[in-house]
Amino acid sequence: MRRLLHFSAALFGTILLLLAGLNAHVYLNLRQAAIAEETADLERQGEIRAKEIENSLQSVRFVLEKIELLWQIDGNPAHDVAKRVIDTAFVLGTLPLWLPLCVLVGLAVKLDSPGPALFTQRRVGLNGRDFRLWKFRSMQHQQDPQPARFAQQQDARVTRVGRVIRRWRLDELPQLWNVLLGNMSLIGPRPEQTQFVHEFATRIPAYPYRHLVRPGITGWAQVQQGYADSEELTLIKLSYDLYYVAHYSMAVDLLIAYKTIRIVLNGFGSR
Repeated sequence: MRRLLHFSAALFGTILLLLAGLNAHVYLNLRQAAIAEETADLERQGEIRAKEIENSLQSVRFVLEKIELLWQIDGNPAHDVAKRVIDTAFVLGTLPLWLPLCVLVGLAVKLDSPGPALFTQRRVGLNGRDFRLWKFRSMQHQQDPQPARFAQQQDARVTRVGRVIRRWRLDELPQLWNVLLGNMSLIGPRPEQTQFVHEFATRIPAYPYRHLVRPGITGWAQVQQGYADSEELTLIKLSYDLYYVAHYSMAVDLLIAYKTIRIVLNGFGSR
């Protein structure tokens, strides 16, 4: 009887060990299957995420390609040469008209207030090169150099004759000499004062792009916006200038010339 009990106990223990081993084996198989499923899920998620990243990269590439196309200059060297020839021919052809007018305006400025008839400033032109711009003096003459500042509405510095020549843009006539020298064109972004250019270039990243073309006596910003007397308005002016830089053509220049004639007649944007 005692042997039977010992045998039963041993058999029962063996069965328990077998069951425990079986349970462990089943548990390990189940755990391995769960790990394999989790790994597969992570791989699927990784593939989905990789596809999302690739789609995002493709979208970015598409936008960058469109931006690159936007900023491709429509002009060509032949147009630049033709424009330079037209500028020179126009200035020389109209010399009998504007030269006597310059003499009359110069005399009026000289008689109206003390100081020289002509006023000169350093401006920034093509490819960021400085040049000396000429204008008829329309403000009170200052003996000492003054810091750069915008003209304001009803600016007290403007003389009596100055208001008239500013109204009809006659103060810009000496810039025809700048056109002959090649510093400027008849049409293009207006050249800005050197001090302003240095300030704007540090705060407005796209500002130097306006110097990719020759500056002009009149431009797309002038016929669309008028005079910019603050940094906020300069940002708007820059958008017009950059549009011209990217899309300038003979057709655009003819449109600006037409709008300029209308503006001179109605006095829009004068200071």
